[in-house]
Amino acid sequence: MTSSWNAYVGLNLNLDSNVSQNDYIRLIVGPVYKKMITDAGGRDSDGWRRQHDDLVKQYDALRKEQDKDIHLSLQDQKNAMRGITC
Repeated sequence: MTSSWNAYVGLNLNLDSNVSQNDYIRLIVGPVYKKMITDAGGRDSDGWRRQHDDLVKQYDALRKEQDKDIHLSLQDQKNAMRGITC
């Protein structure tokens, strides 16, 4: 099962090459994630449970779509290789 932290980081990737991954996690993603938990009512609240479930669902859907894209890319490569060897 995906954790909400992993889902949050996976949905909010560091796109700034000028910021190291460690700094991005420590200075940007971490504080925002903690604030999100607090704003939802804290770790034991129903609001956070709902937000946690939504994050995980979004991330799992993204990963499933990415896996499909990778599979299609591999299939295209196989087809290209078949065309070269014929």
